[in-house]
Amino acid sequence: RIGERIDYTNMLLLGARTARGKGDGEQQRKYLRTAIDDARTRALPYHELKALLALIDAGIATAADRVRIKEVFGGLKEGFDMPVPRRVAQLLSSGKA
Repeated sequence: RIGERIDYTNMLLLGARTARGKGDGEQQRKYLRTAIDDARTRALPYHELKALLALIDAGIATAADRVRIKEVFGGLKEGFDMPVPRRVAQLLSSGKA
């Protein structure tokens, strides 16, 4: 109601998880794509990583998504001890991202 969007990306990710639980892969993909676009538009790399990671975990990431996760992770200057960047680092080191 007041235009606050601080948790919008997280709400989209929650919607994606709900859609996945219902077996609606198409809706899940839409939520994840919207979350990525929102995070990118608002220059929120941690949130973008979170959404890209969700795509990879769901098995629906494209080659471009895999390139993008490397770019976003490579652009981080801090926060490497946080859960999402740690998980991305694990994926990158294992070659799964």
